[in-house]
Formats: sequence, structure tokens, C-alpha cells
Amino acid sequence: MTFLAEFDSSEIEKFISFQNYDFTNDVKFQEGWRSISSKLTVENIEKDLKKAKLFYFRKNIGPIDPEKYEIWLKSSSQTQGETETEWLQSDAESIQNADKTGLANNTENRIADSDNLSFGEIVTLIQAGQTIPGVKMVDVHPTNSSPTPSNLQPRNKPWQ
Repeated sequence: MTFLAEFDSSEIEKFISFQNYDFTNDVKFQEGWRSISSKLTVENIEKDLKKAKLFYFRKNIGPIDPEKYEIWLKSSSQTQGETETEWLQSDAESIQNADKTGLANNTENRIADSDNLSFGEIVTLIQAGQTIPGVKMVDVHPTNSSPTPSNLQPRNKPWQ
């Protein structure tokens, strides 16, 4: 309890909001984590997940000091009976389950519902043979007729 006195209420609120933030349903975080986690080793995945969460939270939600958060987490976990590794393991498991069960469906649904698709998403849709949302399919057939000559006279130039 001695450590908790070192933090003001605004810092504690930030720490709690970080701890309660729903990273599993944040599509932007999940896309980034998927690209990062494919290059990581299994031994460091929990530590790297925590780093990724802190980075994402600081970049997109609000500033948070990682060192102070570590101290607060250790002191609060001693008072609440929950350790940091239990929290990280449960988060890592839930994120991996989200990857397996529904993240691909969420991405496909987001692509289908979105008007602002990235180039990569459009390429993926074209390669899969799917229709691109918001684009009209125009049925164009050649006329097989000869071109007609122009009926308009050329405009006079200013000096003519």
C-alpha cells in the first residue's frame, strides 16, 4: 500500500483504463498484433504482448508511463491477489482465441461493410473473385461499328 501513495489519482485512472481496455475487440490493435506476433518466439510472447499494448495505448488512447505502471501493477497485484503474469496470460489466451475464432470474420465483415478500403484489401477481394463494395458492375460490350466523324468545327484561336 505504500506504493499507491506515490501516484496521483489521474495516473491511477490511466493505469486502470489501460488495464480495462478491450484489446481483444480493437480491430486496429488486432491487425497490428497479428503482424507482430507472427515474427515472435513463443517464449517472449507475453512480454511482447504487454509492450505492444503499452505502445498502442500510448499512441492511440493516451499517455502512460510504463515504469510507473509496472510499479503500480506490482503494488496493486499484491493488494488484490492477482499477479501480472496471470493478467497477461489471460489476455494472451483471449487474444489468441480471438485470432482463431472470429478475427478473420471481423476483418471480412469490415471489408464488406467499409467504403474506405485500402489497396491491399481491394487486391485481396479481386484475387478472391469477390465484388468490391460500392462499385457498380457495368456490362460493356463492343459495338463492332466503325467510328463516326466529328460534327463540330474546331474552335477559333484567339488570334484568328
